[in-house]
Amino acid sequence: MESCGAGAPPSCVVSPASVTPSGSGTPFTVTVSSPIAQAYSFNIIGVGSDPAAIAHSAVVNFTALPVQTFAFTLSATPPTVSVSAGKQTALYSVDVSPTTGTFPNNVSFSCSTLPALTTCAFNPTQVQSGSGDSVVTLTISTTAPIPRSAKIVASTLAMMFPIAGVFWLRRWQRHRKATAKECRRITAILILLFGALACVSCRGLQGNGGGGSGSPGNPVGAYNITVIATSGTVTHSTQVGLTVTP
Repeated sequence: MESCGAGAPPSCVVSPASVTPSGSGTPFTVTVSSPIAQAYSFNIIGVGSDPAAIAHSAVVNFTALPVQTFAFTLSATPPTVSVSAGKQTALYSVDVSPTTGTFPNNVSFSCSTLPALTTCAFNPTQVQSGSGDSVVTLTISTTAPIPRSAKIVASTLAMMFPIAGVFWLRRWQRHRKATAKECRRITAILILLFGALACVSCRGLQGNGGGGSGSPGNPVGAYNITVIATSGTVTHSTQVGLTVTP
């Protein structure tokens, strides 16, 4: 019969509990575990079923390690970037590193507390599982002011164009003595006016994407943006600064 001697871990199981010795030896298994992180040194004892109950023992050692939980670090450099007001980009390097081993899950990224009219993007968009220390690029983009559309002005002038044409035709009918040269001159002026109205209208549509509301762009100021990295159930965050100058 086999058993664990004094000083064994809280759980020490011998299987099978009894074996029959043989000239070449008979194997058996001892399974141990402990909820306490410490080192153990104890004897595996075998006691014979003979009348003398001869016993033999062997010293074994076992160390229970602390429960390992996955974690990683997250940092970003530089801590702050300054850009001029308008359509600009600010670049940061984001470093994620597992504290032990590699990432067991993909690492995804996101931003929060972004100022209005600002976007963020990561390249690559995620770090693959099995990776070690990795660096991704964070790009924060600001928006330029968008002028209010000239569409209203262009529409008003466009409405005036046919009215002016009708007025000219009536005057021409009243004064048929007008020379052909004068008529061609007036017609050319009206054509140029129509072309100018068309250009103004197109420019107005391009300036606001058809909405006509316009936008002031990113306001001047200093902002703190939160960068978030998530791997499985573990999430960490850090902050970067963005300063928009006049």
